[in-house]
Amino acid sequence: MTSMPLVADAHAVRQGGPEREAVEVAVGVLVRADGAFLLTSRPAGKAYAGYWEFPGGKLEPGESVEQAHEGIQFGDRSYVPGSENRIIAMMKGQIKASIVDLANKNTLMEKAGDRFTILPGVSSPASDETLFGNVDWIKANEKQVDIIVTEFARLWVEMNADPSVIERERAKRNLMAEQPKEVLAKVTAFYVTSTKEGIYAPGGGSAEVAKSDFEFYVEAGQMQGPAASLNVSDFWYLGPLERARKAIGK
Repeated sequence: MTSMPLVADAHAVRQGGPEREAVEVAVGVLVRADGAFLLTSRPAGKAYAGYWEFPGGKLEPGESVEQAHEGIQFGDRSYVPGSENRIIAMMKGQIKASIVDLANKNTLMEKAGDRFTILPGVSSPASDETLFGNVDWIKANEKQVDIIVTEFARLWVEMNADPSVIERERAKRNLMAEQPKEVLAKVTAFYVTSTKEGIYAPGGGSAEVAKSDFEFYVEAGQMQGPAASLNVSDFWYLGPLERARKAIGK
């Protein structure tokens, strides 16, 4: 909380220049009875580092997609960081709807499935579990990168054929041994659902999946389209994936 005087300068030069992309955000304003309110400090490395701001973040891109596809009119929206925090808020009745990841969706439906309904999502496949790296670094270390990508691609093929392979490999190597037994008991069920939903595409994905991303983000207002005019090669370097698919015969 702060009671320090704050000054806004409407004539200050915009950091990043006038061409820096504008991002739609949602913020929360917490005000005490004495008029004090909560502010957070912008992190180092970001535009306006060290400046004060209200806590919040980017709007979930899927919100506008759901609104268009399902005819849902969203009311007041706020940002609650952390999928696990959002399901707790839903169970407590503090928020009415949210976007959560698969694991937390399963937890929510297990604990309060009689109170909530899963809204339809987008039908086109899209990337989810994605490997990112600096293109220059990837090209300078392609032999090592190819090993990693090929093993991921091979694992995803095995996982789609038999989702229980993840739990068998975890137990064999005693990984995540510190996790509660009830959490580990759900590992296979999670991968059964995630492979069924297409989160882990056999063979590691493709350019077609990247094109589906374009459609999603253009419709969500996060990219400028039309989606058909966007080139995959301008955004993705698929060389390691293409070599991996060839190596595993996909």
